[in-house]
Amino acid sequence: MFEAATQRPGLDALRDQLSGALAEALPDLDEPRLSYLCKPKAVADDATKLLVRDDLGYPVAVVLISSAVEPGLVRRGIERAQAIREHLGAELGGVILTPYATGMVGGKTYTVLPYCKPMGSGRITKRAHRIMLRPLVLEWLASVTERTARAADYWEVERGFLGPLEELAGAAFMDPAVRSGAEEAIGRLRSGAWEPRFTVMHGDLWCGNILFSNKRHRRRTDRFARIVVIDWPGGLIDGYGMYDLVRLSRSMHISGPVMRAQVGRQCRALGCEPADARNHLLAGLAHLGQHLGHFPPERFAKMAAGCLRTIDETVGR
Repeated sequence: MFEAATQRPGLDALRDQLSGALAEALPDLDEPRLSYLCKPKAVADDATKLLVRDDLGYPVAVVLISSAVEPGLVRRGIERAQAIREHLGAELGGVILTPYATGMVGGKTYTVLPYCKPMGSGRITKRAHRIMLRPLVLEWLASVTERTARAADYWEVERGFLGPLEELAGAAFMDPAVRSGAEEAIGRLRSGAWEPRFTVMHGDLWCGNILFSNKRHRRRTDRFARIVVIDWPGGLIDGYGMYDLVRLSRSMHISGPVMRAQVGRQCRALGCEPADARNHLLAGLAHLGQHLGHFPPERFAKMAAGCLRTIDETVGR
């Protein structure tokens, strides 16, 4: 079922379909060379990812093409990314790529983005890159929360926090600790002990979505010019605190003392006690649980339980 839904088109067919789009997006390339960027993910709505090389074989761009089951996914991701980039402003939003081109091909949306180098895949190189980028990414994320956190009014609390948490608490497939945590968060909401705030959220912030920016495009005056953050279909301007930090910590191996300091900084920006860090996280998980799309529920449940353990270990619960 999955293979039939996600089988990738051949490179020859893609080259023909994209010839006009690439000529417009990359006019300096005579004959761009296409190859698959990576293996497909085990989700039905995974986009096809292509690497574009120049005549000398150097990578210059990446093409993303939506799947047949979610033909508008790539366009939605680009639209959200650009809206968040504008909302964040020049310095913080500068980590979000501006596409060379977007459009439709074969009934599916596509985009052409500048190529940026990913973190290394080898054990030693990946560890070195994590150590190199961790402080910068953490500072960017904390600055995003500090800049964009805002109080939610009564109706926003009802729709954006209470409703999703009630669904999470009643989701039979979720881990019991997550469900009981959602119940506790609901209790603190109803009592007024926890007054939540929204903040910009990426929604899938792990090391695979953090790249090195192209040196030719960097502005040396920007604090965060060295990094690029990609893959924004789940991004929200009115999103949820803590989730991005927890996901980042689990993939970039952030130490306990550093994580506690970052949670404390996020809590100050969100105007909450450290004990309510888990409630912000659970609200983010509740929102994601309402928008799983083609993501398998059992994988989401396992990820959510792991995220809750991480925040509980951090705050000493």
